[in-house]
Amino acid sequence: MTRILLSSAALAALLSACATPPPPPPPVMAPPPVMQPALSQAGMDCVLRMNAANQYEIQAAQVALQRSTNPDVRNFAQMMIDQHTAAIAQVGGALQSINMNPPPVQLTSDLQARLNGLGAAGPNFDAAYLQDQIAAHQDALALAQSCAANGGAPIASVAGGMVPAIQDHLARAEALAANLGRRPGERG
Repeated sequence: MTRILLSSAALAALLSACATPPPPPPPVMAPPPVMQPALSQAGMDCVLRMNAANQYEIQAAQVALQRSTNPDVRNFAQMMIDQHTAAIAQVGGALQSINMNPPPVQLTSDLQARLNGLGAAGPNFDAAYLQDQIAAHQDALALAQSCAANGGAPIASVAGGMVPAIQDHLARAEALAANLGRRPGERG
């Protein structure tokens, strides 16, 4: 009888083992993530310099909005704030696309000195601001072209995309400077 009971218990254990589903297969190993190339030193230099130039344009335009009474100069300054803020965001987006956090945006010491000089401009502020914008956009154009050629992915693409806007800003600053002080309807 004991043998029958043991055999029955063994048979029951065997049958219950067959009734349970097999264990799941081991998880399939996912391929390792593709690592984005790190930004080169030239690319990081471009990021820092482009962000500083854009920040300078924003801060110079804020001074112009405080000091200028000329509606054309004020409109230009507001456009500078809007478009150069967007440019900083574009650079940040490019860095985030390669899993990098954008560095803090800071003026370089030469741009800070230039901003201080603009803030101290006398009664001919509009002329000083526009001449400064011409020089700043000439510098920015050279920088963007250099970064488009040497900044590496993805900064080169962003810098190249900024060239037409910088050329437009330069042309507008030159036109405003040429027409500054002219009476309405007077041609240059």
